[in-house]
Amino acid sequence: MGEWFQILFNPRFGAERKAEFGPVSRTRLFNRDMALLSGPENNLLLFRGEHKFVEATWPASTLKLLGPNTLSTQEGELHLRRRRLLAQAFRPKALVGYLPLMEARISAAIERWLQRGELALYPEIRALTFDIAAALMMGAHERTDAALVRDFETFAAGLFTIPADLPVTAFGRAKRARRRLIAHLHAAIDARLGSGETGQDVLGLLLAARDDDGSALGREELAEQMLVLLFAGHETLTSGLTNFCMLMAQHPEVYARVCAEVDRVAPRGPLTVEALGRLADTERALAETLRLQPPVAAAFRKCTRTFEVAGFTVPAGWLTGYRIRDTHRDGALFAEPGRFDPDRFAVFEETCPHGRVHAHAHEGRYLPFGGGARICLGMEFARLEMRAFAALLARRCALTLAPGQDLTMKQVPVPRPRSGLVTRLSPRATTTH
Repeated sequence: MGEWFQILFNPRFGAERKAEFGPVSRTRLFNRDMALLSGPENNLLLFRGEHKFVEATWPASTLKLLGPNTLSTQEGELHLRRRRLLAQAFRPKALVGYLPLMEARISAAIERWLQRGELALYPEIRALTFDIAAALMMGAHERTDAALVRDFETFAAGLFTIPADLPVTAFGRAKRARRRLIAHLHAAIDARLGSGETGQDVLGLLLAARDDDGSALGREELAEQMLVLLFAGHETLTSGLTNFCMLMAQHPEVYARVCAEVDRVAPRGPLTVEALGRLADTERALAETLRLQPPVAAAFRKCTRTFEVAGFTVPAGWLTGYRIRDTHRDGALFAEPGRFDPDRFAVFEETCPHGRVHAHAHEGRYLPFGGGARICLGMEFARLEMRAFAALLARRCALTLAPGQDLTMKQVPVPRPRSGLVTRLSPRATTTH
């Protein structure tokens, strides 16, 4: 097992290892040697080395459940070609078309929450992000069927487990749930093809997408790619939005700035991408949320060729990777890294006037979406949904946390408060409603 439990569950592991041994050290993980690298320069080294001397790697359970026909498991030239094809569903014009559906689903959810008054937000946000992802990726017009949600939760629960294919194991249950999910995706694909209309959602755009040689995704690969996009567009967004709500409730002065900005820039009517791009305080608060609690803590890589780093040799066959959470909590990179301070991103408007990822990402310092050739394909999709959620929440809601709950963070599979974030929501009094 090596230091697996330390790596997975000890949020101080990377910092402690760096303090003792420096930015390059060695460990073992599941009977394999591993080079632990830290620091922005080493993050950039791995980004530049993608498809040259490192490739993505996953636990056996993850590989088997994701399948061989997915962007996450494809390598080399095939990965680059498929990424270009899938990116057609995440271009700016496509995102503009997704916004009305996002806004409608988020607004309806917020109104339901206001009627209840007090509720645990984590499961509610989890249902919302799945609802949006299923609508855009499976063509679901109504709220998502409960059985489909259960199958997806079962599938997700088995991704990082011991790959024992038995009826009583999480992995075995996940494999059966995966078969049902793939069958549902096949049905959605067949229905769309049978209608003769592709549509402007993710499913439609990917059905119409063509590779460099003019070829389309096959039915089986499209279903597997869609399943991974559904997972990626659901789990990480749930974490980011839940933690945003928690931090806004804990820092009412920041939330007041966000609300005032929304009242000024987008007080009513349909949201637009242009208006959301002008919400500077909101963007800072979201960026700082993802710095403080990145939805993905680390990314593993396998060394396909021997390479040099800081005077050390990392042999082919070893594991390595970059640690997002450790980078974001490095006091040499961010002053008082444990403090929630959106104003540390005040440079955003100067360096990224069009809403691109913060300049620190290109310096290996700020990595909520990873970096390099495998930077999150749906990054702008996620950022759009987060902005829309923040704006609609600020339009309607005042937030307070219920007392006496456990707000310590569970880190696996994604960071979220142990209590589920029990929150009291009430209509926010403004002069614009």
